[in-house]
Amino acid sequence: MRKIGLSFFSSLISSTVFILSGFFICHLKHPAMILSAASLPYLFWITESFIQKPRVSYLLLGGMFFGLQLLSGHPQITVYSALAICEVGSVNVTGSATFSASGGGSFTTNIFTAHYIGTYTIQAGFLSLIGTTNVYITPGTPTTLLYVSGNNQTSTCTETLANPFIVKVEDAYHNPCSNVTVNFAVISYPVGAEGYSLSAIQTLTNINGTTSSYLTLGDEPPGSYTIRVSSGSLTAFDFTAWSLRRFGNIAGICLIDYGTEGQRTASITVTPIETGATTSKD
Repeated sequence: MRKIGLSFFSSLISSTVFILSGFFICHLKHPAMILSAASLPYLFWITESFIQKPRVSYLLLGGMFFGLQLLSGHPQITVYSALAICEVGSVNVTGSATFSASGGGSFTTNIFTAHYIGTYTIQAGFLSLIGTTNVYITPGTPTTLLYVSGNNQTSTCTETLANPFIVKVEDAYHNPCSNVTVNFAVISYPVGAEGYSLSAIQTLTNINGTTSSYLTLGDEPPGSYTIRVSSGSLTAFDFTAWSLRRFGNIAGICLIDYGTEGQRTASITVTPIETGATTSKD
């Protein structure tokens, strides 16, 4: 009792109650039981000492007293003692254990920290005991919506752009975040143009944190399109695309008069370039 911080008087009372308890009085005729039970205070003291300051010597001393109990001739008391020790003597050796991890990461006492997703093997060692477990670090809260590719494309009216608009969602440590909802919306288009569409208006990021959407341009007039990408509270940004009128080159023959030298013909090709006004919408 003194080992757990009680006063001398309290320890004296508890010791007296133990040795004069009904168990000892009733079993005076059974010396094997008395001898076996008398070792219990020593086992409690050893257990408490080991909890406060783990040492191999306490383990050896505890094994010796368990051996004495077994040799006393009443093994039931040894079983009861073992159950009591397991109940009150579960030892938290976190402060005395050593920790290590394969694959990176770091420890602050027993707290493991890793910034990048993946599987880590955690190993804890105490005296000659070693425990191992595997943990998988998942991405953190999404913090950034990033542009990947697909901006500033041009095609003729009513055509689908050759490449999709691709974006990526990452956490604070640049880990890709999957299953994050991303929205695509056409917020401006040429005045009078109709039939434009996106292959995906709302989609989820994949295991690489990316997602995409194709833009099909509207009919004439030609002009610029603005596509806004957003995801919850993350900072949104815009893609831009342009449509061109659906006509080819104009080819013809020009008659050139060279005066006294006569006349000659030459071919001429004209490529029209035309843009249209753009309207915006929310």
